[in-house]
Parts: sequence; C-alpha cells; structure tokens
Amino acid sequence: MSSLSDQKEIEKIKKGAVFVYPNDTVYSLGVSAANAKGIKKIFKIKGRGTLKAISVAVDSLKQARRIARFNKLALRIWREFMPGALTIVLPLRAELRKKTNWRLLTGGTHKIGIRLPDHPWPLQIVKKLDGPITATSANVSGQPNCYTVLEVMAQFKKRKQKPDIFIDGGRLKRGRISTVVDLTGPEIKILRQGSIPAKQILKVTNA
Repeated sequence: MSSLSDQKEIEKIKKGAVFVYPNDTVYSLGVSAANAKGIKKIFKIKGRGTLKAISVAVDSLKQARRIARFNKLALRIWREFMPGALTIVLPLRAELRKKTNWRLLTGGTHKIGIRLPDHPWPLQIVKKLDGPITATSANVSGQPNCYTVLEVMAQFKKRKQKPDIFIDGGRLKRGRISTVVDLTGPEIKILRQGSIPAKQILKVTNA
C-alpha cells in the first residue's frame, strides 16, 4: 500500500485495523487511538505487556491539548522541538481516564506520551482519521527497530498476529529514535536519550 486515497482503507483503520507506517524515526505500528480493540491487537502483535504504555502521534498542539494537560514548561519544550524526534509524557486529561482506550494506552498510569512527527505519513493519517494514532515501533518486543517495510515483514512473518496494512515509505535513516521526556512532575526527567540530546532540552528548560 503506497497511499491512503482509498476510503476503504481508512474505514478499516477506523474499525481497528493495525497498520505499519514510516515515521521520522523508525517504522511504526499504528491504530486509531479511539479504537480499544485495535490497541489490544497491537499489544498481541508486538508480544508486549499491557502495563507498558503506548505513545500517540498528533497533528497539532491543539489536538495534543485535548488529550493531555500542558504546563508552561511543556508548552515551551513543545514549541521549541515539535515537530521532531521527541516524545513528551504528560498527565492525561481527567475526563479521559475512565475510557478503555486511554487506560490501555497509558498502561493505567494516567500518563500519556505524545509525539508530533516530522514526517508526512503519520500527519496525513491523523488528519484523515481526525484523531491521534499510536506511535509505537513496528517490531516484536525486544527485537531491533525496523527501517524498511521488508524488515518489518520479516519480524512478523512467523507470528500468529500480524499487522493488517503496510505503508511502504522507503528506507529510513538508521539510528534515529525519539528522546522521551517526562514532564508530569516538578522536574524534567529524561526517560530515554534519543536523537535530540538531553542537554538541548535542559537548556530550554533553564532559559
């Protein structure tokens, strides 16, 4: 699959189909963040424990603020580094906490990781769905990240649960991963060092 011009594919995704798509870091596994059935399938496909949270991709700050609570520091970091290889972990909005889909995505923690990717594919899909999508890496849990669709297919070839749709965006640049920053407490926490150095983020927070 090379485009989402077919409305039938969009309808499949709305109903819970899991799709592989190119991101600004690695190939990712996507599903509509509104579809609890699809989210459960992603855990099975990856062989991942349900207590591990899954981040989401959005197409704007406005959309992100419908999901999470932003303080001044979070807004400053967002405006400095988004779009880009950064995942910001923020408090889930209180009105979403009892919804099954968000409980699954947060691993029951009431914290949600949010990305604004610097890549046209996830942004296009989010716009077509009019809602966020998952942004977890398209690999079996514990296995290497994938930078081509063929690498993704090879990992899932012998598994019972597989993605439903594959979007081939060509070969991605190896080595890029998102930096993960937790901003739910009084101090910034770097949960994973990625393509954006921690010192750049801390420089903004101390400005």
